[in-house]
Amino acid sequence: MYGGIYFANDVGDVDAMRSFGENSIVNSLDGNPELIEGVAEIVQDKNLLEYEEKLCWEIIPELKDALRGKHLWKYACGLGSAGKWSDIAFWLSKFFHTGGVGGRKLGAEELKFLEVGGGGAISRGRFETFWNTFTCYEATIRRIGDEFWTGGGRVMGFVSRERSSDLLLGVGVDVGTFLIRFSSNEPSALVIAFVASIGNITNVKLTPDCSSENGWVIDGSRRYENIEKLVEEQTSLGAYLN
Repeated sequence: MYGGIYFANDVGDVDAMRSFGENSIVNSLDGNPELIEGVAEIVQDKNLLEYEEKLCWEIIPELKDALRGKHLWKYACGLGSAGKWSDIAFWLSKFFHTGGVGGRKLGAEELKFLEVGGGGAISRGRFETFWNTFTCYEATIRRIGDEFWTGGGRVMGFVSRERSSDLLLGVGVDVGTFLIRFSSNEPSALVIAFVASIGNITNVKLTPDCSSENGWVIDGSRRYENIEKLVEEQTSLGAYLN
C-alpha cells in the first residue's frame, strides 16, 4: 500500500529521501484502515516529519484506545445506543486479557470494582466516559510494567478501599502487611494500604513521576525510579497480601 510513496527532508535532499513504508508513523498504523483514516483526518496538510513524534507517541495511541472502545461496544451491545453491563464486562475481560496490556484475566471482584450503572443498563455516553477512565488504568499498568503486574499478584489492582481494608484486617494479618491497589477516584495513581497498628489501616497515595517513564512519587517529594524499588523498601517493614 505504501511501497511506492516517498518523502524528503525539509531541504529536499534526494539522498535523504526514505520510503514512507519504513517510517515510524506507518509502522504504528498496523495497516488498520480505521486508524489510517483517523490519522489522515487529523494531519491533513501538516508536515509529517515535523508531526511524527506527536503522532507516534500521543495521537495514534489515543486513536487505538478509542477504536478498541468502539469495537468493545459493538461486540457487547451491537449498534444500539444502550447496552447491559454484564455483556460489556464479558467482553472487557477478553479485551483486557488479550489486548496488549493486562496480561491477566479480570475476575468477578475486579469487574465489580469497575462496574458502571449498578451493573444494569448503560448508555453509550456513559460507556465512553467509563472507557476513558479504563484506558487511564491501562496506562497505569504500563507504568507499573508487565512483569511486575503479572507476577504473582504483586499489585492487587482493581480492589476498593473498603475491600482492601477487610482483607488487611483479616484474622492472622500482621502489622506491616500491605497491598497495592488502584485509586478508585484517580486512575493514574496507586495506593499502598498497610496495617499501621492492630485494627488501623493507613492508605498512602503514589502518583506518577512525570520525569520518568516508570517512576512514582510519595508525598510529592519521595521519588522511586519504579514500583519495584518502592516495594523493596516497603517489604522491609512488612509482607505482601496477595
